Amino acid sequence: MTDHRGIDEELPHIIRLDRNIPGWMRDQSELQTTGRTLTLCAGIFGALVVAGAGPELMFPPNMTTATLGTLPWVALWTVAALLGMWQINAATLRHRMRTASRELRFESLSRAADYAEDILTLSGHGPADAFWRATAVAPLTALVYAASTRGNGEGMPWVRAMVERLSTDGASGWHAAAQAVAGVDETLQPSIDRWGDASAGQRDSVALVMREAVGSMAGARA
Repeated sequence: MTDHRGIDEELPHIIRLDRNIPGWMRDQSELQTTGRTLTLCAGIFGALVVAGAGPELMFPPNMTTATLGTLPWVALWTVAALLGMWQINAATLRHRMRTASRELRFESLSRAADYAEDILTLSGHGPADAFWRATAVAPLTALVYAASTRGNGEGMPWVRAMVERLSTDGASGWHAAAQAVAGVDETLQPSIDRWGDASAGQRDSVALVMREAVGSMAGARA
């Protein structure tokens, strides 16, 4: 069967959709890549140790528990332990990422932008709405940052309520959202306020992709 998906439909990472961490997908992808690289290197190192030591030293006929304490085996145990420690650390980092993503715990505005871009990407429908998803990054960033722990702390329920108003109240909803984010950071206001004066078609298109992003993504629910 021919795959008709466009480039825009491909996720910008190799992590399963149901395991994504919006806002930290780049970090998550790097962790996964590093883990695979370390595992491969450990496997190669192990193979070289076994080949260099030879079966007589690694698996002698009179093999005992003392054999497992010889130099080749110690090298293998050391690499295995180091790899295991890295995996535990990576799991801890992923847990922290998930918690921060769920609670909108952003250390900066750029992290909020990553979060907005991620949930818009993951909720997209391919090239058909790619332009509107890209356009919606700025206003959605303003909303999620305003609702983050660095803002009013209301989280995704507040964001979804604001986005719902954009869809139902039109221009007045956009201006109301702009005023709301201005109460957190005045620099966020223009990225939303400008849409209050845009055409109804443009406003609706941006509001639609934002609504899908905050309402349909499991990773975006708080």
